[in-house]
Amino acid sequence: MWYICSVIPSHASDSSASCEVFFLPIMKYSKKALTIEEHIALLRKRGLVIEDTDRAQRYLESVSYYRLSGYMFHLQDKGSGTTFYPDTTFDAIINLYTFDKKLRCIFF
Repeated sequence: MWYICSVIPSHASDSSASCEVFFLPIMKYSKKALTIEEHIALLRKRGLVIEDTDRAQRYLESVSYYRLSGYMFHLQDKGSGTTFYPDTTFDAIINLYTFDKKLRCIFF
């Protein structure tokens, strides 16, 4: 299955302007979307210590699992794939995220 995508030039009122059309394949995803509760359960299964479930839920709702996953990567044991190092906490991930956010505000 293909999705039709067209590009209309910015000067579309020009009669000599051409329009490009191209086709993109429609992606079929093998993973189902997880709820916030399922993400929390997955993180705990991988060894992450989550002391305040409500706080974790608020961050996952407002920031998102995928945005925070970039900060989780460095706290995971590379040999085991997705398992966190012992005693890694959700607070450690939030601290990294918050530090990076403040640092970006200073420089950008």
